[in-house]
Amino acid sequence: YAIGFIEFLYVKESSIKKFEGFYGENVTIRGFIDSYRDINGAKVSYRVKTVEITSGNVTRRISGKVLFTTLNDENSLKFEYGREVIISGKLNMPSGERNPGGFNYRDYLARSGVSATIFSKSESVKTGEENKGNFLVKAGINIRDKMVETVGKCLPEQHAGLLSAMLVGYREGLSKEMEEEFSDAGISHIIAVSGTHVVFIMAPLLLIFKKTHLNEKVANIIIIIILIMFVFITG
Repeated sequence: YAIGFIEFLYVKESSIKKFEGFYGENVTIRGFIDSYRDINGAKVSYRVKTVEITSGNVTRRISGKVLFTTLNDENSLKFEYGREVIISGKLNMPSGERNPGGFNYRDYLARSGVSATIFSKSESVKTGEENKGNFLVKAGINIRDKMVETVGKCLPEQHAGLLSAMLVGYREGLSKEMEEEFSDAGISHIIAVSGTHVVFIMAPLLLIFKKTHLNEKVANIIIIIILIMFVFITG
């Protein structure tokens, strides 16, 4: 309770003020891709862990996170996790609560440590030579890509896209029409990773370990490790 109280008072507030003085300005950010790409219709987003930010003649080293959005088309660049990027565009403070008790986008992003948003087209983004990142996240991405590749070899394109979305939340193989049909039917949760996936992993493992009379503590540790790896696979 105390940690949650401190987080609410300090962490969120400090996150929002992270880029104070740069909001509303045209800036250049140098940092590293810190997430999987998140495709939403005609746009694709990435979290970027910043190293420094420049506006005019002012350059400041700031360790924070920015939500970077660009167009999702055939000409747009795709950035892998850990890649160094240099982004130019207008830095914006996320919108807050528009209606009393309504959704607060600023708080939502702040809980993930994201303090600002920036939109740039591909021509305003350069990639650097460095590649950083957590090795567990990179391992998770490699496993996910192998899974998606294997599914793609075994099934027709639309079927493969649907199964990949249901297994690991990889929605790039889904057509726009199919996503809209799932949304219209109110069953979009089927193609998004949720608590149901955790049950699908735990239930058979618990059954197997029970049948093999494996020590309960050992079984629980194995399941926890597998679930943690699943978190990295799904992003």
